[in-house]
Amino acid sequence: MKKGKLVSVIALCLLITGCGIKNSSAVSGNENVVTNEPTQISEDNSISEAAENASISNNADSDNDTKTTDEAKLKLSHNEMLNYNGYMDAVNENWFGTKYELSDYDGDGINDRVYREASFSDSDKKSEGLVPDKVSFRIDFGNGDSLELGTFDDTFLGIKILGADLTGDGNNEIIFLGHHDAMTEPESYSEIAVFQRTGTKYEKMSLPAPVNDTSGDTYLVGYPIYAKNDTDSKITLFSDYADYEETIQIERTDYNHDERYQDNDLISSYAWGTGTEQYGDKTALVLYQRIGGRDYYKNNLKIVLVWQDGEFKPVKMETVDKHYEW
Repeated sequence: MKKGKLVSVIALCLLITGCGIKNSSAVSGNENVVTNEPTQISEDNSISEAAENASISNNADSDNDTKTTDEAKLKLSHNEMLNYNGYMDAVNENWFGTKYELSDYDGDGINDRVYREASFSDSDKKSEGLVPDKVSFRIDFGNGDSLELGTFDDTFLGIKILGADLTGDGNNEIIFLGHHDAMTEPESYSEIAVFQRTGTKYEKMSLPAPVNDTSGDTYLVGYPIYAKNDTDSKITLFSDYADYEETIQIERTDYNHDERYQDNDLISSYAWGTGTEQYGDKTALVLYQRIGGRDYYKNNLKIVLVWQDGEFKPVKMETVDKHYEW
C-alpha cells in the first residue's frame, strides 16, 4: 500500500498567492542525544528575534515569566508561521491544528518547551517568500536536556507531544505525533514515534512499520490488517499479529458499490493517530488506523499496545468511531 500525497486546499491557496509547496515524502532521522546545553539554532530574521523577546522562561522559579498572556504572544500570518524559527508557545496561533502550550512531558515538575526550525535548500526561496523545504523540532526540557525530532519534508506538519510511563519504570516516555494537516485526507498516515531515555540519550523505541513501505520514512507506524469475505454489506478484518478478527458493516455508495477486496488483501497499514489509555494496571499506547478509506467504512481501527518482555505487543484491536480532529 502506498502513501497518498494529496493536494490540500491550503497548499492551493499558497500556490495561487505565489508561494510554492513541496510534497511530503521521506524523513531523515536524527540521533536523539540528551545534553545539558541544548543546540543553539541561528535566528536571522525579525520573526525569530521577536520570538526570543516574547519567549517564556523555563525556570520554575520565574513564575511570572510562565504566565505570559495571549496578548503578549506573537501574532503571525499563515506564511509567517511556515517560516517561523522559535519556541512554539511564544506564538498566539494554532499550529496547523494544534494550540501549543507549555507542558511537562518528562514529569519532573518543570515545564518543557518545543523549538521549531524551518529551513531552505536555497536562500533565494526564503527571500522570495516561498514555503520552506524542511522543518524540524526540538524539545528543550526544563532540566536542561534536549531531544531532536525530524527533519520532515512537510513544512505544514502540525505536532502533538505526550509524556507517559509506558514501560512501568517510573519514567515518562515521550510520544510524538506529526499530523499532515494540509492533506485532504489526514487519516491516510501520520509521523509517529515513542522515545525512551536510556542513560545519556533518548532512543526511539521499536514500533511496527507499515507493510511494503519504500519511502524511507522512519516515523511511519502501523500494523498490517487484511480483508476477507467482502460482500455488499459486510467485510471481515483480521490480523496475524494479534488475535483479531472482526466482521463489520460496509456503507457502500455509488462511488464504491462495485469495489471488492479479495481474500487476504491488505486493507490497512498506516497509523494516523496515537494516544494512551489505562489497560489493567499499565498505561497502554494506542494507535488509530483507517480502514479502506472514509467512503468505504465510517469507523477506524483502534489498536492497544502494552509493553511486555521488552517490546510493545498488541493486546486489543477493534473498530471505533474515532476520527482525526482538525
